[in-house]
Amino acid sequence: MPGTAEPFLERLTEHLKAGLAALEEAHDAGRVTIGTDGALHLSAIEALPTDGMPKRTRDLIFSEIGTAQIADMIMEMDAHTGFSEVLRSRNACDANEPVSLYAASIANGTELDAKSVAAMIPQLDPAHVSTALP
Repeated sequence: MPGTAEPFLERLTEHLKAGLAALEEAHDAGRVTIGTDGALHLSAIEALPTDGMPKRTRDLIFSEIGTAQIADMIMEMDAHTGFSEVLRSRNACDANEPVSLYAASIANGTELDAKSVAAMIPQLDPAHVSTALP
């Protein structure tokens, strides 16, 4: 540790000068303004030009699949692949077990919790969805 604060203050002063220089450059370029209250204001962010590729891809997918509910798609995939049995390492004991697993998959893929997903599916209890969550 230095005997005086001078080396530390020099380094801070250099950082401050670099920051003020960057601020001045942004102000000159019109990216930052200083309001009457003395606060810094950033200019509005401009959107990038749109790329048609995502829209084309979306349209191609919808033309191939058509309209379908996600629940129907999950059950169809499970019927073909048997992923719910693999994930549980056994056959389902009743109809609620795979539905709970589907609901847990939806919860994992979204920002919803078990209670919110269970509220969307009338026969499910949040505890069943929580049990199916990893």
